[in-house]
Amino acid sequence: MKVTKKSIQEKAKEFSNFSADYTIKYKTSKRSYKYYIVKADIYPPESELAYTLKPNQYPIPDKYIVETTYGKNKQTVICYINYIAKRPHYKIIFGLEEEDFISKSTMNGVHLFGLQLKQLRYIREKQKEKKLKPFADLSNRMQVIRNKNMGINLFADFENQIKHNYHSQDDVKLHELTFSVNGSIFHIKYNHFSKELKKLNKLL
Repeated sequence: MKVTKKSIQEKAKEFSNFSADYTIKYKTSKRSYKYYIVKADIYPPESELAYTLKPNQYPIPDKYIVETTYGKNKQTVICYINYIAKRPHYKIIFGLEEEDFISKSTMNGVHLFGLQLKQLRYIREKQKEKKLKPFADLSNRMQVIRNKNMGINLFADFENQIKHNYHSQDDVKLHELTFSVNGSIFHIKYNHFSKELKKLNKLL
C-alpha cells in the first residue's frame, strides 16, 4: 500500500471589529495577529490583479496600508502595497527603519499583510460592485447627502486616527473640512460631533 502525506490546513479564526474601529484579529495555531487597517482600498482591474501563490491565491490589493501587531512581544510593523507598472510592490516599516519584505522578512508574508482576511476581501468586492452616479448627475438634495456622508466618514476616520497617533490625555479635535468637487467648494463644520454642511462657493 502506498501512503501519501496529506497536507494539513492550518486552522485559523478571524474576529472582525472593522466597522467600529478598523481592527481585525486573526489567530492561527502558531501565532496571533491584530490588524489596524489604515487604508483598505480596492483591487485593481481583473486584467491587472495579482494573486499570492497557490494553493490559496489570495487577490492582492492596491494602495493598501495596514498596521500589524503580532507575537507574544506584540511587535508592530506597518505594511504597504502599491502597484507599479501593473505589478504589486511591498514595503514594511519596522519602527523607523524600512525593509524590503521579499528579500529580508522571514515572516509569513500573507499573514503579515493580512491578505487572507475575509472581511477585507468582502469589503473590496462590495466596493467593486457599487456603482455611483457622477456628482453632476445628482439632484441638489443627493449632492448634499453624499457630501454629508463623506464628511461623517472622514470624521470617524479622524477620531480613529487619534487613538493611534496621540496620547489619551491630548485634546485633539477636528473643527472644519474644506474640499471641492468638480470645482464646487464645500465646507463642513464639526461642532460637538454634529456635522453641518455649507456650500461656500460654486466655481463654474
